[in-house]
Amino acid sequence: MNVFSSLFLYQSSTLSAIIYALTANTLIFHSHTLYTRVTLLSDKNNMRSLTMNVNDLPFLPVVYLNKLVEVMAEEQIYNEDMLKDCGISGSVLTKPEAFVSVFQARAIINQYLDLTQQPFAGLRYGQRLDLMAHGLFGYVFTARVPFRELMTTILHYLQVRIPLMVFTIRHESNYIAISVSYRHHLQETEAFVTQVFLSSMYTLVAMVTKHCTLHFESHVLSDTRGIERFINVPVETGHHCNEIRIYAAKHSAQTPSPDKEDKAKNFNDHDLVVRIRTYLLSHTNLPITIEDAAIHFHTSVKTLQQRLEACGTSFNDIRLNLHQHTTSPVMEQEDDFEDHSLAVRMRAYLLTQVDQPISAEDAAQQFHMSVRTLRRRLADLGMSFNDIRLQVRMDAATRYLKASNLSIARISGVVGYSDQASFTRAFQKWCGETPDVVRKKHRQTTKHHE
Repeated sequence: MNVFSSLFLYQSSTLSAIIYALTANTLIFHSHTLYTRVTLLSDKNNMRSLTMNVNDLPFLPVVYLNKLVEVMAEEQIYNEDMLKDCGISGSVLTKPEAFVSVFQARAIINQYLDLTQQPFAGLRYGQRLDLMAHGLFGYVFTARVPFRELMTTILHYLQVRIPLMVFTIRHESNYIAISVSYRHHLQETEAFVTQVFLSSMYTLVAMVTKHCTLHFESHVLSDTRGIERFINVPVETGHHCNEIRIYAAKHSAQTPSPDKEDKAKNFNDHDLVVRIRTYLLSHTNLPITIEDAAIHFHTSVKTLQQRLEACGTSFNDIRLNLHQHTTSPVMEQEDDFEDHSLAVRMRAYLLTQVDQPISAEDAAQQFHMSVRTLRRRLADLGMSFNDIRLQVRMDAATRYLKASNLSIARISGVVGYSDQASFTRAFQKWCGETPDVVRKKHRQTTKHHE
């Protein structure tokens, strides 16, 4: 068993214990009114009650603050005095069990928003909050439950982890909706926090499927011009709530998985098909035409038709297929999210074999199906075996670069590459920077914490 597998299994057992402990006990902080009575243990071990303003309540685990500090350091807008100005001790960044209060979170977020020059800052930062940041890494890849149940458990965990936020999951016939709201308004920072957590949920779900849509209330996100450069998912504003929708694979038109799937043009055309499906699914109550779709995707009707024909389908075929699935009765025993569960298990398998040259044939044999069936089922999610394998390898490599002193040559072998040069090329293409630069930046940021 490799080092990464050991870490992965250890965190799984740890998280399981944490989830049990958290869900088995009553929450200390209940935020039902503007002022909350909490019980604290005094120095003399006597119990006393205090009336505490909601701004003083613990809000976010410090790991989220660490991620924000990383972003600010990369944008070169961070200095050590910023934390002090927000009432935050620098030493707290090294205490994973610590929480940031509502007041402290609002203060540091406002500082960041005043200084950053980046558009869609909340969406960009949210993509940093991955499984490891949420404390879900081990659990997700060892849970052997259906996808719907997996998502419900994750939401219950996050609700316990961040009790001042309200995470709601809604199971519809053709999609799962996860919405974000609050027990108390966070005033000027609520829009940012909402964007962060829905963007983070997209980052987690995108490991499994590309069939997602994001929906925001107007006061949370109003202007989406240029948003596609920062987050590759259909976004709707003016919605009645803030939510992410995850669609079932069976509600997407079947498209062939060509032998040329690694070529850029074919991949981009397949990605367009996926985006059209999710666009139609998020507007099922409207009579969307091909003209509407062409405007939405900033292209001409003729170009849209040609690109869909290259994928062996058409706009009318996609729309008809979706209509047949969404109007047909659903069998009780049918699991519309079975392919999502397969993608989760696929990542877990690749993760525990990350140092091995696993092929699509190996994976198909592991899951008792043909290579063609495996590729088709992943394609129904907008994914491919090569994409999943690459992301698993690069995620593992990034963690080694940041959390270990292993040489880059050693890391290249640990994540399945035969030589350092091949690994460096793949890593730079994946994240835009070389492994050495990523490690140096992380160490520079870490120095700010010390």
